[in-house]
Amino acid sequence: MGDETEYQDAERVPDTQHRNFSQAIAAMENGDLNKELTAKSKEVLAELFSQVGNGQKTVKGNMTVVFNFVVSDDGMVDIVADVKSKTPKLPRRRSVMFTDADGNMHVRNPAQTDMFNTDGSLKRVRTA
Repeated sequence: MGDETEYQDAERVPDTQHRNFSQAIAAMENGDLNKELTAKSKEVLAELFSQVGNGQKTVKGNMTVVFNFVVSDDGMVDIVADVKSKTPKLPRRRSVMFTDADGNMHVRNPAQTDMFNTDGSLKRVRTA
């Protein structure tokens, strides 16, 4: 037998104290991690479902959970989780603008005469 601080796995944590990992996740951060994982997975799925049918048959996303463990010699385990998700970027619409001599942007070409009045009626053009 070695030093008392050298434990076998079975001696450090008795079988009666083992939990399955899903139960440990449910208990982490006072249950807040489990709530965040549930909310995040719903958020990712909602985003993916909103993108299906916009010209795409399938879309992909993911959710990553990283657990950082720090174990001390007194048997304490410090666990910090990091949750990340990724969904495809929605395609952006194209905008066309025109610039004037001062570099200001306009939705209508400032070099072209508008054929409509501000009330929407057609401008009358004099002919010779």
